[in-house]
Amino acid sequence: MLVINGYSKKFILLVSLWGFFCLFDTCNAYAAAPLGSVQRPIRVAAVNEAPFVISKDRLLTGLAVDIFKFVAETQHWHYQITLVGEDIDAAIDAVAAKKFDLLIGPISVTSERIVRVDYGRPFFLSEVRLAFNTHSVSALETLYNLFETIPLLIVGLIILGFFLISNLIWFAEKSTNEEMPKGYFKGTFFSLWVFISHFLKGGMFFRPTTTAARVAITFWFIVALSFYLVVTSTYTAYMTAKIVSASEPVHDVSDLRGKKLAYVKGEMYIKYIKAINADPVPQVDLVAAIDALQSQEVFGIVEDSLVLSMVIDASNFKDLTVSSFKFSSDELAFAYTQNSPIRNIMDQMIVIMQDTGEMETLCKLYLGNKYKNCEL
Repeated sequence: MLVINGYSKKFILLVSLWGFFCLFDTCNAYAAAPLGSVQRPIRVAAVNEAPFVISKDRLLTGLAVDIFKFVAETQHWHYQITLVGEDIDAAIDAVAAKKFDLLIGPISVTSERIVRVDYGRPFFLSEVRLAFNTHSVSALETLYNLFETIPLLIVGLIILGFFLISNLIWFAEKSTNEEMPKGYFKGTFFSLWVFISHFLKGGMFFRPTTTAARVAITFWFIVALSFYLVVTSTYTAYMTAKIVSASEPVHDVSDLRGKKLAYVKGEMYIKYIKAINADPVPQVDLVAAIDALQSQEVFGIVEDSLVLSMVIDASNFKDLTVSSFKFSSDELAFAYTQNSPIRNIMDQMIVIMQDTGEMETLCKLYLGNKYKNCEL
């Protein structure tokens, strides 16, 4: 059994007080050290979305990463970059709780977020668009879909017309025309073959001798020609419509009402989906959203057009494309803890980068022909 005498108690008390004051002094030293110093490196959270943040082989690059690194190297800042997921709302929560000093990536400015964190100068103009699935249209599929829409009544009337006309011709021609078989079944079958040929090609394979047969053939020829023209014109229009709808199934955001649209959980695009009375379907990341789109669980994905285009091109998704219309344009900026001492410096350096052409160089490197979206 351990016995603690009076001297031992005093010694333990002194050690405890010494440890407390050392810890207190260390905390004060950390708080007094400027942000970006060795003692207090900048804690940077990076939202993992290309082309703003690209993680490959433990190396972080991307437009947002390179902008920050350029400023940090100019200012001789020390920093630690932590890669976070695509849930931007969760990352904003972490910055507001001061777990990070700075959040970089495709961070949209919203009225809900700006009361909790501070935003810097925008560096990119985002275009919110829709990614959707397209399918090639085959002639056979179009023909099937066309005849699938023809009412059964019309099909029944055509069959009845074949039957009545073939019977009429056989009855009128059996006693006067040697080409017409005398038996009922052979005669009606012969007449049916004649008028199917008229119906499909308009050719004359039989010369009637009676007036009734000639009138019937003339009438049926007109009916067949009219039906042929209607079918071919409808088929052409239907196929054209299918091709157009395949390349652009919707022409305006109002066409999306009631449809299931995916978005990455934590992004602000849900407000656009709700605004058009569509059904928002959250996904953990963009890969999961694309999987849902390809499996036809959702109609489309609402996301920044640049992010969508890069993922589609990089993964060679031939059946996916980005809409020509857009929901909105949003400014992207870095998010800071409130009253951050580095925000003004970052803003000033971004302006200098824009004036000197450094920003344009970085944007061309990562954005290609979309680099003009950096020119705010």
